[in-house]
Amino acid sequence: MVLTAILGLALDRIVIAGLKKTQVGSFQTWSDIFASKINADVLIIGSSRASRHISTAIIDSTLQVNSYNLGGDSYYFYMQHLRYDVYRSYNTKPRLIVQCADLMTFAKSPTTFFTQYTPYISDSTLNSRLASAGFDVQRLQTPIYRFYSQISTIKLGMFNAFNFNYNPPAEQSYKGYLPIDKQWDGNAFLELLKKDSINTLGFDRQEVFQEFDDYLRQCSLDSIKIVLVFTPLYRSAFDHSRGKDQIMKNIYDMSEKYKIPFLDYSGDTLCYNEKYFYNAIHLNTLGAEIFSHKLANDINELKLLDE
Repeated sequence: MVLTAILGLALDRIVIAGLKKTQVGSFQTWSDIFASKINADVLIIGSSRASRHISTAIIDSTLQVNSYNLGGDSYYFYMQHLRYDVYRSYNTKPRLIVQCADLMTFAKSPTTFFTQYTPYISDSTLNSRLASAGFDVQRLQTPIYRFYSQISTIKLGMFNAFNFNYNPPAEQSYKGYLPIDKQWDGNAFLELLKKDSINTLGFDRQEVFQEFDDYLRQCSLDSIKIVLVFTPLYRSAFDHSRGKDQIMKNIYDMSEKYKIPFLDYSGDTLCYNEKYFYNAIHLNTLGAEIFSHKLANDINELKLLDE
């Protein structure tokens, strides 16, 4: 029994050490944050519609800056804000934030892939904010149990702990940008349309809007410029989304309140062509590269990075 516990604790430490060295997806982003490796001029913040849509290479080359994409899968705003606050604890403040805001931003759900936080759960900011968001922090702090049923994560940590560089190519990013090179698959979207509409009525939580307001105000006090961006969404998905009008109004109101530009690409020509998407809410690599050039040029025209 004692030997089993000792071996379990040893395995847990090995997996944690390996995850800190992992160079894929959110593990890489968190590693870069805590190692103070980012210190970007331009930060891109959002969900997977940020990480899959905005190329840091194109932003860098067009604007002549050092950018980093902090977008994360299933990251609603409260998680985006958490990641940004932890970032500020270990990295210098950015000159500009490209803040993605869309129909999914203001929901609230603690279902985000939780093992990404385990290597850094001792950080006080991360710990307290995850607890307030409804995550099972006790589980994240408990050796062995925190990896229960997480076989792929254990495998990832073990391989990287022993420098086998087990980093699946499909999940490797460049400064947080993680494009998906797939063709259109509208099956899931068609299933949603059988219900007549996509319900976003619960995606306008007022406490999240208030947190968003507080965040914009703090960025203004910190002299950080912001541009709000609605990245391309397959137009039929946008049109069939119930609740979209109120969410869009709230975003425009925030833009007006803080005199922040809002680049709304919900009606962009990309949105009407399936070849630029791999599903109804995500651009594929082709679409993302085209969009990133558009976005970089539009930001350039706004002269937000002029001294």
